[in-house]
Amino acid sequence: MEKSTIELPEVDIPDEVTQVERPEIGETTIHPEPSSPQAEQFSESAKIGFGK
Repeated sequence: MEKSTIELPEVDIPDEVTQVERPEIGETTIHPEPSSPQAEQFSESAKIGFGK
């Protein structure tokens, strides 16, 4: 049985669409306050393997 293939034409995408300015990851990443229970929850597990 012969396989049929379809060739798709190239699509011209303007630079305005492909080049988007994004903020740095630190600007949009939410970090808990140091006194927050979320930050304290992982404080001991984050130290494993460092400074021993």
